[in-house]
Amino acid sequence: AKRNKLMDNLLREYTGTHYEYDERGNQIRRWHNGQQSQMRWDLFDRLVRFEDSTLSVDYAYDPLGRRTHKYSNAHHKHRPEAGSHWNQNEQARKQRELGCGFTLFGWDGDTLAWESSPAQADGTAGKTVHYLYEPGTFVPVAQAMRHQPIRLLAQPNYEAAYDIDQDPLWTHTAQALPIDVLTWYQCDHLGTPQELTDPNGQIAWSAQYKAWGEIKEQCSEWAQREGLTNPIRFQGQYHDHETGLHYNRYRYYDPRVGRFISKDPISYAGGLNLYAYAPNPTGWVDPLGLSSCPCKIGAKGEGGTESNAEKIVTISKSRFPESAQHIEDAVGAGKTGTLTIDRANAASRRRDSLRGIETKSGFDRDEYPPAMFKEGGKGSSVRHINPSDNRGAGACIGAQCRVLPNGTNVRIDVVD
Repeated sequence: AKRNKLMDNLLREYTGTHYEYDERGNQIRRWHNGQQSQMRWDLFDRLVRFEDSTLSVDYAYDPLGRRTHKYSNAHHKHRPEAGSHWNQNEQARKQRELGCGFTLFGWDGDTLAWESSPAQADGTAGKTVHYLYEPGTFVPVAQAMRHQPIRLLAQPNYEAAYDIDQDPLWTHTAQALPIDVLTWYQCDHLGTPQELTDPNGQIAWSAQYKAWGEIKEQCSEWAQREGLTNPIRFQGQYHDHETGLHYNRYRYYDPRVGRFISKDPISYAGGLNLYAYAPNPTGWVDPLGLSSCPCKIGAKGEGGTESNAEKIVTISKSRFPESAQHIEDAVGAGKTGTLTIDRANAASRRRDSLRGIETKSGFDRDEYPPAMFKEGGKGSSVRHINPSDNRGAGACIGAQCRVLPNGTNVRIDVVD
């Protein structure tokens, strides 16, 4: 069957690299100059395996879709005539050169809290790296490293029904352990790391970025001795050195082409191009891999300082014209422009605002103020608009407000 034009956002070839996709729109193969990489996906459209001529990587996820670990192995052709000792050393050398091994990830909501790797067979020490962020954001502030893997608790072998008194997660008291290396992030206006500085203020890691996120990085001798690296890229992205891809919470992003390698899980609510990252990478971010938004949060007070009183959320009139027009018209008619986040009662306010408003086939009922704000509910302005426009704008507002706590004052600005 002929593919729907709106769905045909597939990148087939770019600068000599060719791409192939499965019937669900997931990239399954890429090849360049005869070198081929293959990808395998699960039924939830999550990447579970990557393999090329040099290595293979397996991935696993928790029930919320967050990546819990990756396990990479270098390919090695066994040579019986060379003896077992040579083969073991050669395998270890390849593992070391390609940075292969097991990495475990821990999460705090949607932000990566820590990663940990065990000691390797070749004697390489294990380590645990913790990431700290600006409150309620995806912008990194500091990296704390300990030269030991994180301690895991063994799962009890329950013979009968589950007993909370035997659950080690409830009975174990975690001990605060000292850190060995502390470094600080220096980020640009997008929250993208530009440098890591050591406790003496010296640059330990620095990077030069291409427009869509590819980098050329440098590490100081001190950083190399300590095993310091930085995988954090654009907000919400983690660089996988094995594949060159960036794990972006719900999807994987390819900085070489500035696109995701699978379709948007929220479909057209994230825009008409199901693989696009952002309209431009110098003023927009997509921390979750769902819907990009302008990187403008926090109102400017006099003197150019940040004001804690009100946060600015932006909606693009060119991307969501009907939603943007509704906001402008509603505020112009007297609806408040300053809103207060109150997620707990959103469902009841939505029912109150839509009560008595007829439905129309092919249209959504858009409300302003939105139900997630305390000012929404009965008496809100309701307008029938295009579903894609409505849901895309809602996803954009939601993504910008996701990191803000209840009670935060917000103003929605319409931008071109």
